[in-house]
Amino acid sequence: MVRDVSKGKVAAKIFAILITIGAITPILAPAIGGYIDQVFGWKAVFYLLFILAILVVVLSLFTLQETLKKENKSRKTYRYCWAVRGRRKFCFIIRTDEGY
Repeated sequence: MVRDVSKGKVAAKIFAILITIGAITPILAPAIGGYIDQVFGWKAVFYLLFILAILVVVLSLFTLQETLKKENKSRKTYRYCWAVRGRRKFCFIIRTDEGY
């Protein structure tokens, strides 16, 4: 998505920030997780991860814009089926207007 919305030096700066975050996160995460575990208990770590995941999804839905141009979009249909107890099938269909 970075290449879709920016070019040149601006894109390089954004990639540099993303790589820095990706490098620092594995260093800080155990320390932060250990602190949360000591203060609130081990379950609090998972509750916090759940809350952060929901926050990321909600913010992504409302702040990220579509970068695929309308002329490149096409309607696609996906069908998924599973055998249930060996006899019956559970199926659902997903229809989307977004193409890749």
